[in-house]
Amino acid sequence: MSSSTQKYFLAISLFFGLIYVFLIPPFQAPDEDNHFFRCYQLATPTPSQESSPSDRLGGVLPSSLQDYAQQFEYLRFNYEGKISYDGLNTFNEQKMDKVNMRFVDFSNTAMYFPSSYLSHIPIMAMASRSSMKPSALLYLMRVVSLLTWILVVIWAFKFHESELLFYITLLPSLLVLHSSVTADVVSNSIAFFLTAYIFHLRKQKELISVKQILFFAIPMIILSVNKIAYLPLVLLWFLLPFGKCLSKGRYYTTFLLIAISCILLTGLWANRVNDNYITYENYDPEYRESQQIKPNGDPVKQTKYVLLHPVEFTMNMVKSYLSVAQATVAHLTGKFGWEKNYLPWWMIGLLAINLLLIILSTKEGFVLRDKLWMLIIVLSTLSLLAVIMYGIYSAVGNDYVHNLGGKYLIPIFPLMAFLFSTKLVQKNWSQKITIPILLLAHVTMLYSILARYYF
Repeated sequence: MSSSTQKYFLAISLFFGLIYVFLIPPFQAPDEDNHFFRCYQLATPTPSQESSPSDRLGGVLPSSLQDYAQQFEYLRFNYEGKISYDGLNTFNEQKMDKVNMRFVDFSNTAMYFPSSYLSHIPIMAMASRSSMKPSALLYLMRVVSLLTWILVVIWAFKFHESELLFYITLLPSLLVLHSSVTADVVSNSIAFFLTAYIFHLRKQKELISVKQILFFAIPMIILSVNKIAYLPLVLLWFLLPFGKCLSKGRYYTTFLLIAISCILLTGLWANRVNDNYITYENYDPEYRESQQIKPNGDPVKQTKYVLLHPVEFTMNMVKSYLSVAQATVAHLTGKFGWEKNYLPWWMIGLLAINLLLIILSTKEGFVLRDKLWMLIIVLSTLSLLAVIMYGIYSAVGNDYVHNLGGKYLIPIFPLMAFLFSTKLVQKNWSQKITIPILLLAHVTMLYSILARYYF
């Protein structure tokens, strides 16, 4: 990918991303309210005089933050719900009240590790000291998300030039998601960077230095602690030939040190999360219906069930993934919001076909061994993700894994694409139509957002 293509990425993502930041009504992205609350909680000290109830998960926050968010709840899952420009401005005029505090429930993000909001917390910590309105804080955090995505992706591009990676990072669904307040932006951008960085190390002629090992190890540890489902990405190491290290001993020793660090730190945090998890039955009845916890769910019992019934669970997992295959394509290309809001079918089809053609015209020099490792990483991640989703959103013994949304596949999206890359199609045509298709898709996305929330 040339420097001019990097400029195209910067121009397109910054132009449309900033429009998405201010066009999409507040809290219409997946769990944006809960991510916003968790980010504020981590960036500001909790008042010592306030105690957290034992049967709820969340934090003590200014009541004005929740009041601001609740104004937009009527839009959520209400496809007939609309908001006017004047109405939006009225909602956004609400003042920040730091005197009146209350406990706010955000059970699904309350245990997110601080590194999940690595770029948000410093900015929120400074901004929260001012008298900024809740709306100003929200839009500021959205801008932070967008800039985090853009800067890390550009950094990844500097290590690996690929039209395929360029195309994936500019798909409308990804840009819309990363223009919201979400912990996913840190994890997703790190995963993209790690993939590009390993591809870069494969091609360099010199031996891998200690600095380069740390460049892989530190982001990998952060990613695994943020989202345990993506721990298998540590196996990216095996895409490197033995010759990149002085010896096979150093090769395997380095991998073991990185892997053990990831497993140990991730395990410690996961253990704490499990200790603090509150099941639906034990959650305060007055507040549990608004939380993303399901009746008869118990992660510990469900994990034991999976271990005792591996074949049965595997069959159910495959069935569950196949049932959402079509929706996953839409999620990865043309979805916005956390409801069933999609681009028109013809636009999603055009994006998917163009993606397929780019995959079939991309040759990265991977041999069979490399493809097998990619496949192992993808399958391991899909399996671990299914176990986690099963533990959170399905009843013990259920024959279906709920909530396998396409957005959870974003960190392994590049690997899934490169896994099938080959040189079956000439590349000349794709360079001429890729950017026009992306521009058309984003214009269509803008219209779809306007039609959903404003028209």
